[in-house]
Amino acid sequence: MAIKEYHVKPTDRQIKVYIDSEELQEYIVGIKQYLNIQNVETNLLLCKNDNSIGSLATIGTIKDFCETNNIFINSRRIAEKCSVTFELLINEYEVYTQIVKVYVRLALVHELIHVKQIKNGCLTEELVRKESEKTYEDKSYEKEAIHCSKSIIGKSNGFFREVIEYIDGGQVNQEVKEKLLQEYNRI
Repeated sequence: MAIKEYHVKPTDRQIKVYIDSEELQEYIVGIKQYLNIQNVETNLLLCKNDNSIGSLATIGTIKDFCETNNIFINSRRIAEKCSVTFELLINEYEVYTQIVKVYVRLALVHELIHVKQIKNGCLTEELVRKESEKTYEDKSYEKEAIHCSKSIIGKSNGFFREVIEYIDGGQVNQEVKEKLLQEYNRI
């Protein structure tokens, strides 16, 4: 699955437009209320496209977040993953735009769950040190963030739920494309 720059650049632009949209700002307000962290101020920032952050998004270290309240979105990394996994749907503009939104929301909600974990004292520097030898997927706070973010986004509609199923599952084939198009037409 090669990254095709001619797919990544327009996807990256879509992500940046969505991140600056009122729609996403309203979504953030609703998610923060749902997570009961509406009183925690957060700043949504785009990462520089220098690959210094390998993940889709991050709050940095707990100390950094407590000092700055920044959540960094790596639009380039999201664009790469999205354009490779859902390459067959790139020419379905409206559908692909919704897929991009799923990626951004999933990354954002994942980080907001970490914010909640910090607020509730469940995610501490001590826990991060204690679980530092574990793989990403085996860390208790990551397991919770992965599971909860997928669950929250999946509640939106059947199309979003289907997209989530394929986000980490490799490249979408023609059969899956048809299934996603059918689901999209139901919303």
